[in-house]
Amino acid sequence: SIFDEEDYSSEKEYRKVINNFLHTIDDLEEEIKVSLDDYSLPEWADKYNILTEKNEKEKIEELNKEIEKLKIEKEKAEDKLSSIQKYKLAFTTSGKELETIIYEIFSELGFKSMPIEHNRADGIFEYNDLKIVTEIKGVNGSSAEKHGAQLEKWVSEFVEKEGIIPKAILIVNGFRKKDLSSRNEAVFPNQMIEYSTKREHCLISTVQLLGIFIDVKNNPSKKEEIITTFLNTIGVYSEYSDFKLFL
Repeated sequence: SIFDEEDYSSEKEYRKVINNFLHTIDDLEEEIKVSLDDYSLPEWADKYNILTEKNEKEKIEELNKEIEKLKIEKEKAEDKLSSIQKYKLAFTTSGKELETIIYEIFSELGFKSMPIEHNRADGIFEYNDLKIVTEIKGVNGSSAEKHGAQLEKWVSEFVEKEGIIPKAILIVNGFRKKDLSSRNEAVFPNQMIEYSTKREHCLISTVQLLGIFIDVKNNPSKKEEIITTFLNTIGVYSEYSDFKLFL
């Protein structure tokens, strides 16, 4: 064995053999670890360009600029997509979130929002000098007469305070947890229509209101005609009831 000291004539020769052996082990270890596909260079080496290195660096720089440009364009597209998709809240949500998106739709249609007192009407608007009082509901089933009664309460309070009879609109997101294609029942059942019609309420689903919004956006020249028909409606509004208008 190379570790058997008695086989060597001197301690110096013995240590030499041991050192050679250790160096051989180190060299083997380095050969095992080193791969040309996994090399690293010191920073100072980067200032020396060999072969087509400079051209490749310029290509990478241009590609990085393109990537950054595409990232910005993607972010803009995502923001635009989000600003469009938020209107789907009109047929999916309820409560303050529903009220907020309905307010935004009315605003986009040119309705002016008027200040309201706490715990009063869900929304008071004005359009071409016409005052409008709304009740906005998101429900798991159909609307009910109590929703119409609540709207009528807001109308009475408005008349008492302002001395003007407003247009009353009940806006309901019915069957809100169902896919649009599965909403086969009437949002406003027959038992409440007579009550609301007698009081000249307009009954409209949020799907229909979104339909008005989409049609006006796509056909601005039809805006006044569409909104006039909407505001003149007494009872159930009849247009844009087919969910397929979103497809």
